[in-house]
Amino acid sequence: SRPTPAPKPRRGYQLPPLDLLSLGGGAGQSKRALDDTARELEDTLVQHGVDAKLT
Repeated sequence: SRPTPAPKPRRGYQLPPLDLLSLGGGAGQSKRALDDTARELEDTLVQHGVDAKLT
């Protein structure tokens, strides 16, 4: 099957520039901070019935 063409922008609307999606420079977070955040996310997901492991 053929891909669907992108919708044409409405009059007066400009698409945002692609560099809006450029990679960031990194926040410099520590491994411990990332592990703590992952654990909090896992706990929150479990509360909603989602058994997940972030790696």
